Amino acid sequence: MTSYSIDFSSSLSTSQNTNKVVLTDFSQITAPSNFYLPSASTITIYADIKDSEGCITTVYQNVSMTITNQTPLQSLSRTLDFLSNAKNNGITNAMNVLADQITLIDNQFSSGGGSGCQNSCSQHGTCVQNQCQCSKDYYLADCSMNSEDYAKQLSVRQSLIDEATTQISNANDPAELEMALNLLQALTNNSDLNNNQTLSTALDAVNSAVEV
Repeated sequence: MTSYSIDFSSSLSTSQNTNKVVLTDFSQITAPSNFYLPSASTITIYADIKDSEGCITTVYQNVSMTITNQTPLQSLSRTLDFLSNAKNNGITNAMNVLADQITLIDNQFSSGGGSGCQNSCSQHGTCVQNQCQCSKDYYLADCSMNSEDYAKQLSVRQSLIDEATTQISNANDPAELEMALNLLQALTNNSDLNNNQTLSTALDAVNSAVEV
């Protein structure tokens, strides 16, 4: 059985894989299904091969990539296609893969980093007590997202939360439940990218999981 993952950290050390993303857990699948690569000039692809005795051999290959321009919103929208394809092909660990991808994408939405008034509030807000107060119809800590893009990402996020909620309701074992909860956590980690509806749906799903 083989487990595939990728690492796109700036230092491609095998001892520190802070950005490693799992593509497939250990299974009989000989190659990963469709997945989305991060925006990085170099990645490392890992294959952890487990033999019949349970011993694991790790092989990896550095790969140089040509980066295409894609916004975080475009990346987020494509996750719906990924989830649909994974479900149609019976990829049982799709929720785990997707949770990692969502975390990477949401970090790009908030790429300003640091504290204080990032990016001069993107010229769409005022810096007050070291925090941006965004003008009307602008969002995020640096006021970089307009209302149209905010609504689009919110719609995709709500769809993904609904999928996770369905998975929680239909979970047949603890592993499936854990994967759905991981996805739910990834989708709601950034409060700037959520609203009352998405958070309320997620909370109801968590309460349902507790009852399970």
